[in-house]
Amino acid sequence: MPALNIPLRRLAAPGLLALLLVVLFAPARNRVDPAGEANAQGIEAAKGRNFELAVAHFTEAVRLRPDWGEAYSNRGLARERTGDIDGAIADLSAAIRLDPGFGKAYFNRGNARKAKGDLDGAIADYGEAIRLNPADAGARNNRGGARQLKRDYDGAVADFSEAIRLDPGHQKSYDGLAWILATCPFGRLRNGTRAVELATRACELSQWREARYLGTLAAAYAEAGDFDAAVKWQSRQLESGLSEEDAADARQRLGLYQQHTPCRE
Repeated sequence: MPALNIPLRRLAAPGLLALLLVVLFAPARNRVDPAGEANAQGIEAAKGRNFELAVAHFTEAVRLRPDWGEAYSNRGLARERTGDIDGAIADLSAAIRLDPGFGKAYFNRGNARKAKGDLDGAIADYGEAIRLNPADAGARNNRGGARQLKRDYDGAVADFSEAIRLDPGHQKSYDGLAWILATCPFGRLRNGTRAVELATRACELSQWREARYLGTLAAAYAEAGDFDAAVKWQSRQLESGLSEEDAADARQRLGLYQQHTPCRE
């Protein structure tokens, strides 16, 4: 900063001297942060579900601050919502490279890898998220889902159970565990009575508004041998406005229950 040529002794008013010192030594917090502003604009666009615009804002944040892992992570999430799974994985990998302790980036990359069908990669990422934050019930739940898809039912049961222990209000974990106990092809893991309890709790936590949980409750009642209740709740799910694919699956399960046959994965 160039020197000021005003002799301080000539400033007769003490208040003016104090004001000058405040101006000279004002903190940098009031300075504009263009990268931070672009990131904030991206977050607002994502909240409004305009993910293409969000990607553009996060791209500007990355351009302005290429070593900012959070901006890469945010762009990765937005890219996943646009269907650009490879771009999401690349951004989340960059965020992890910049900050190897960024647990949420591992979690989100696990979701992207799972969406791509890379279950082993997803399980590894969820595992690292759990290592960094052992209390992360969401990572436990999602790893349980990935393990279920790999037919590692014992591992899935362990993960869903631990997620419930960590967060007794984690409705997805109640539903996931109930589904396995109701439909698992291995009889040693099935428990219809417990499945009904878990599925009912998931429905209660969602205030009976989640269609998927109604289908799980129907499967649980079928495993418990109460096919009238199974038909009731499967019919209720069909009335809840399912996609064409989900409705076809639900009608198939309803036919099983009407024939007094439980559902198997």
